[in-house]
Amino acid sequence: VVVATVDNSGGKLLEDFLKTNRYDVIVTIGIYSYKIVSAIIQNTPIIVAGVMYNHDIKKDDKLYHFFSQPTIMSNLTYFKYFFPSISKIGVLYNPAYNEERIKRARKLAKKRNQEIVTISVEENSDVLRRAKSLVGLVDALWLFTDPVVMSIDDNIFGIIDMMTKNNIPIFANSVSFIHNGASLV
Repeated sequence: VVVATVDNSGGKLLEDFLKTNRYDVIVTIGIYSYKIVSAIIQNTPIIVAGVMYNHDIKKDDKLYHFFSQPTIMSNLTYFKYFFPSISKIGVLYNPAYNEERIKRARKLAKKRNQEIVTISVEENSDVLRRAKSLVGLVDALWLFTDPVVMSIDDNIFGIIDMMTKNNIPIFANSVSFIHNGASLV
């Protein structure tokens, strides 16, 4: 087992290292290291961890991808059994990153007599306005890890403040939201 980090050489040291050694499998953490390794290594299986979205990950039979967040099913099960009165769950999302996840969530929620109420957000400047439209429609807000929704800290603080003032609980998959009032799922 060899651990190598990507330094500020733009991956040059890692590239040199990978070209002079042979490995049975390579594990990368994060999209940046994956991109560097996949550009260099052609015939070695790659395990990718710590990547939320797979848009930048090429699909092939040598790739194994692990998302670093709980499954949709485990989240919905958590909502159902710990908060049975919550049936309408709001989600802010950008379709380019989370459309497939939303489809799965809707399908699984329906089996649990839950409803996913979605509001799509195309621009990070539109997040708070779009979040406001969920007030009065949902029993809780589920903050997906979405790069458009989460791209500006003030948006997150604004969402948490807005939902708290309206007594709408917030659930999130990132521990960074706990200190601001969300419940970790």
